[in-house]
Amino acid sequence: MTDGATAPDPTGSGAVAHKAWSTVTWASVLFSALGLLFAFASGLGLPAAIAGIACGAVALRRDRQARPWPLIATIIGAVATVIAVVHLIIAANIWLPQLLAA
Repeated sequence: MTDGATAPDPTGSGAVAHKAWSTVTWASVLFSALGLLFAFASGLGLPAAIAGIACGAVALRRDRQARPWPLIATIIGAVATVIAVVHLIIAANIWLPQLLAA
């Protein structure tokens, strides 16, 4: 093994076996994707996006072998957070005056 991230395939086929992601890495990718998916629904994805950022930050420190994915998940979570906050502000500006007038 050269870098610890990959190992030769024991079957001898020449393929390279990759290290499996940790649970925290999976959680960061999942939460960030859900946060981005639901960020356009009036900010509904905000909690998932924040959880994706938190899990991504933890995975960056713990799971060095899956290095680009926690960083990608953290960036996607941050973008989803910004989108969700913008949509939440827009929704509040539309609905709050109508609710307060009633």
